[in-house]
Amino acid sequence: MFVINSNSTQTLDVNISDEYSLDYFLFALSGNGLATRKLFFCTPIFTKIPRVVSFSITENSTEDLLNGVISLPNASDLYCEIYNVASQTLELPTSEPIWRGLFRVYKTSVTTNKKDIAITYKEYDPRQ
Repeated sequence: MFVINSNSTQTLDVNISDEYSLDYFLFALSGNGLATRKLFFCTPIFTKIPRVVSFSITENSTEDLLNGVISLPNASDLYCEIYNVASQTLELPTSEPIWRGLFRVYKTSVTTNKKDIAITYKEYDPRQ
């Protein structure tokens, strides 16, 4: 499962190392919270080849669907498919996806660590 927070950039690592041969990776999101499929392209990061291909995805109200910046206004769980395609056209291909998975959208992110201890530091001041 991939989790993205609002107004942030996350990296998705996908094990598709031997299954791609074309230049572009088209993402298709569908499901809860979306009336129609959301299609966008994301540039692959090949630094971890052959283990995984990475994608840097940004959630932002200003979309750039050709560069991995998408707007997902509702917190929801979505279904994600990745297609390997020859051209950068926002159309769903007839081929099978090379990866399927869950895509979770958070609207707020709060981290609470209940094990933090409040520490007050007192210093010695020779002037007093």
